[in-house]
Amino acid sequence: MQLDWNDLKFFLAVAEYKSIKKAAEVLRVNHTTVMRRIDALEYRLERALFVRSKGSVELTDAAEEILDSVRAVSDQVLGLERKLIGQSDRVSGDVLLTLPPCLATHLLFAHMPRFYREYPGVNLQLSATNEFVDLSKREADIAVRLTNNPEAHLNTHLFGKKIADVSMACYTAGGSAEETPLIAWDNSVDFERWMELSGAGDSTVRCIISEPLVQVHAVKSGIGDAVLPCFVGDREEGLQRRGDTFTGFEAWVVTHKDMRNAEHIKAVKEFIYNVFETEAGFVTGDGSL
Repeated sequence: MQLDWNDLKFFLAVAEYKSIKKAAEVLRVNHTTVMRRIDALEYRLERALFVRSKGSVELTDAAEEILDSVRAVSDQVLGLERKLIGQSDRVSGDVLLTLPPCLATHLLFAHMPRFYREYPGVNLQLSATNEFVDLSKREADIAVRLTNNPEAHLNTHLFGKKIADVSMACYTAGGSAEETPLIAWDNSVDFERWMELSGAGDSTVRCIISEPLVQVHAVKSGIGDAVLPCFVGDREEGLQRRGDTFTGFEAWVVTHKDMRNAEHIKAVKEFIYNVFETEAGFVTGDGSL
């Protein structure tokens, strides 16, 4: 029996996430490709690996028996890939950058044409998501993260550099009336503290929306005011600050230590550092008024 490593990679993704849809997202393919790979592996092994139901999958006993072995093989292959990429002295190749959507739309996009002109050999791809992807599994090569707890995103295998303190403020579309309700963030942040720091501590909370870009549309629709990063709120026509600015997040650039010195990875990191330096006034909220 001859096994195809790519089939095992698809098996491991489905087994880890218990979802064909999520595995497809992580592997950056469509779900039919995932199902075809799983079918091919099951055919070669002559046994079922998953019990499929609507929206999820369960591992069979046969899958459980091989899972640890496949994980071990995956760790070795990924480790070899990272080391080989990390030794590259060419400013060319694929780089997958993951970052929150608001950083992509309100900071990075305006500068990306310049990057592509300066580094035509680098295929910079963006994954705009608020999820923390696994750099060790090469779900991304570089991550820009907004966090209040950087230690949670670093370990012995990851290298991180703080690049900015990100200022926040409360924004309104209808004046500065204190009775205007607020749109809250989810419990990933200390929103009550943010209310106090922004001067909106006496406001009532109308609803919870965790994505800043959606909050912007909610504010403009008259649902309520929102506490937003200044680089978002100050750039949105029709929004005005209500109250004081404060530091809401730290911005960090994170890479795997095996890959941090690859020339095409370094080029992307330097590009990100330059964007934050160029946009410092909007990031800190000092230069946009």
